[in-house]
Formats: sequence, structure tokens, C-alpha cells
Amino acid sequence: MAFDLHVLSETGVDLVNRVAPVRFARAVTGATNKRAPDIDDRGFEVAPAFGSARGPVVAVMKRKTIRVQVIRDRVEATTPLFVSTDDDTIARIEHPAADAALDPNDIAETDATPERKGDCIYIHGASTSRRSQETIVRVHFGAADGPVIAELAVRVLPILVVNVQAHSVAINTANQAITNIGTLRSLFRRVNHIYAQAGVYFRLSSNLLQERVNGFARNDTVTLTATADSRNNELQTVLNQNPRANHLNAYFIRNYVDVVPSPPDVTGVLGIA
Repeated sequence: MAFDLHVLSETGVDLVNRVAPVRFARAVTGATNKRAPDIDDRGFEVAPAFGSARGPVVAVMKRKTIRVQVIRDRVEATTPLFVSTDDDTIARIEHPAADAALDPNDIAETDATPERKGDCIYIHGASTSRRSQETIVRVHFGAADGPVIAELAVRVLPILVVNVQAHSVAINTANQAITNIGTLRSLFRRVNHIYAQAGVYFRLSSNLLQERVNGFARNDTVTLTATADSRNNELQTVLNQNPRANHLNAYFIRNYVDVVPSPPDVTGVLGIA
């Protein structure tokens, strides 16, 4: 939430300065983290179609907890800031407590409580609904019932589980594209960090199906030849190897080459879903 300060200039012109005492930000840097999701702050002041708050939006899966960073742009670290939620049956504030101010310093883990990062709000998706629900988290100045200086819309999402069957494809040879299911588990853990903020969870099957195809133009390679073969028969052959019903079937190959009218051809490792 921002405040407009109106100042009358010497020439009588009304000058407007917009001041935001605090704002919200992603709590970590680097790779996507499902426990510290991105903040959507695009255009909320103009058309709040996706968020009832006068502020940005963040999403959390139900029964999961995320943290959001509070950035003190125009207030000091010693300024007491309190946090509330409009409906704790939708989103519950796990930290700070309703009667406790945000602490700018990290709080170490104890036997009774987990570690808490400084100036972070920990939000739990408490909704039990099968549909997405939304409430507002507010930052108050000075006291738990003090003036509101920032708002954050929190959308709690039901979990959509997508079952995934992985296929490792050998082309013209015995060389499987992937031989270790652990490699894929690591991959899908990273995928789930990205999709958690959309409420999607990819559940990888425990078995890796080993497929083998023959008669391709190149060993260990799918050749894409759209100019000469609009159906891309090699690709379609791979994508039709023993698909498992009611699953996202992900086919992993060692390489592909995209044959273009003039060199150089485009090559690279590619997983095809």
C-alpha cells in the first residue's frame, strides 16, 4: 500500500510523491523455492482482477506453509510492525504471533519452535476447500490494531496431483537415455518447486519404463524434419511407446537434431513430454 503526499510548489503546482512505507518481496534469491514463492505485484493498483488486496498477491498450497519477506522501505528496523489476516480459516499466520511485532533479526530454532527468518511472515494454507480461496494479510503500524500500511492478497490453492510415467528411450542401440530413476526424482523435485505456487504437484511413478525403437536415421537421436516430413514420424514413434493411461507420459531421449534447409542443423539434449 502506498500513500500520496501532496506538496504545493512555489508556482502553485500540486506535486504528488508516492511513498510506500513497507513492501513485500520473495524471501529468497536464486532458484525457485516452494516455501518462498514469487510475489505477483503486476498492476494491482490499476485492475485488481486477481487479488482483493490493495497490494500484491501470493499463492500457497493448502496444508503448506510459505514465508514472505517484508521490506522496510520507509520505516526503521526498530519500528514495531504487526501482522493480521482477515480469515484465518483460509490462511493462518504462523509467525509472528498476533500480539508480537515482526522481528528484523533471525530467530534460532528451539526444541519447541522452528527457525524464523528476520522480517518474514510465515503463512499457512489453512483452507480445506476444493476450490481456491483468498484472504488478505495486513501489516499494521505500531500495534496489532494500528493503522494498516500494507496489504497482501493470499490465494490458497487446492493441490492438483499430476501422475507422471517416465520413459527412457534407446534409439537404434542399447543406450538408454536415463538409467537411474534417482536422476528423475531430483529433476521432478525441482519441477515441483516451480509449480507449487500454481497448486500443482507432479507425482513421479517409482518405475522407469525402458523403451527401444529402431530404424531411425541416427543412433541415439530423434531427427526432426518438418520441411520434408511434416508429421515428424520419428518423434511420433517415440511418443507412442507404451503410454500409461491417466498419466503424463514423459519420454527422455539422448539427443535430437532439427534438420533445417540450410546448415548448421540445430542439436541438443531434449526431454519430450
